[in-house]
Amino acid sequence: MHQSQMHDEEETENEEEVPEPYSDRDAETPEPYSEDGNTPAPYSGGDSIALSVRHVMIGVFILGLAVGFSTGIAAANFQALTGLLDSGGQEPTGSGEATIDVMADIADSMNIDSDQMRQYVESSSGQEIQQDKTEIQGTVGALGTPTFFIGNSEIGYAEVSGALPYSRMKPLIDEKLAEAEGDNNTIGEEEYRLESVNLEGEPTLGEESASINIVEYSDFGCPWCAEWHGVDAIPQRPIDREQSFTQMRNNYVDTGDVRFVAKDYPVPRSHPEAVTAHKAANYVWENNPDRYWEFSQSIYEERDRW
Repeated sequence: MHQSQMHDEEETENEEEVPEPYSDRDAETPEPYSEDGNTPAPYSGGDSIALSVRHVMIGVFILGLAVGFSTGIAAANFQALTGLLDSGGQEPTGSGEATIDVMADIADSMNIDSDQMRQYVESSSGQEIQQDKTEIQGTVGALGTPTFFIGNSEIGYAEVSGALPYSRMKPLIDEKLAEAEGDNNTIGEEEYRLESVNLEGEPTLGEESASINIVEYSDFGCPWCAEWHGVDAIPQRPIDREQSFTQMRNNYVDTGDVRFVAKDYPVPRSHPEAVTAHKAANYVWENNPDRYWEFSQSIYEERDRW
C-alpha cells in the first residue's frame, strides 16, 4: 500500500504575493474566445474532449499491461500446480533411457528376472494401480502425493498431506499409538475408517498385529515422495536429510508398533512414466517380496534416469 506523502510549502524570499491555486469551489471558468480574440464564442469543450480521449487511451494501455501481467502469473501458477513448470530441478531430468530399461537394470542388479518383469509390465493393464486410486478417492477424494493415513479402523485414520519430515510426523504417530492403547475409540470429525480401502496383499512392512498402520499413497515420479524416502530430489529442501522413512521403520515398524503399507498413486499428467515404475515394483512385490523395499528405494534413487 502506498502512503501519500505530505510536503510543507517552502516560503519564498520574493516579496511578491504568490497567488494561491484556485479551488474548485471559487474558480471562475473563463469563457473561451473566438479566433478574432474579441467575441466570446460558445464553449465547445473541444480541449476537454481531446484530453479525455488521451486519458482513456492511457487508461486502456495501463489496463492491458495489468491484465497481461496477471494472466502470465495465473498461467505460471497453474503450470506449477500441475507439474508442468520447471521448478528448480524438482522433476526428473531423464537421460533418454526408456523407463522399462531402467527398471530392468535395477532388477538385474538385484538378481531379479528382468525379462519376466518386462513381460509383466508390458502385459499389465494396471488394474491394481487404478484400484488403489479409486478406493481412496471414493472415501477421501483426490490426493496429493505423498499422503499418509495414520491409525486403524477402530480409532480412525488421521490424514497427513505432504512430505512431513519424521520430526514432525513422530508426535502424530505417538498420539495415535496412545489412542490405540486407550479406551476412547471416538473417531475425529476429520478422520476416516478407510473400511473400503483394501490393505491385504499390498506391499507391507511390520507385523499384522501392530497397534496402528501408516498407509502411504505415493508416486515414484514425485520429488516430494523421493525426499521423504531420503533422496535429495529437491536441492532447496532439507527433508531428505531426516531420512524419514528409515527413522520411521527403525523406531516404529521394527519395534512391532506400526505396520507400514504402500499404495499406488501415480499421477500420469505430471509424471507420465510413473505408471511403468509402479507396474515394475508391483511385479517385484508379487514375485520377490523380500526385495521390494530395496527395489522401490532404487526407483527413487535412479529417478533422473527415467
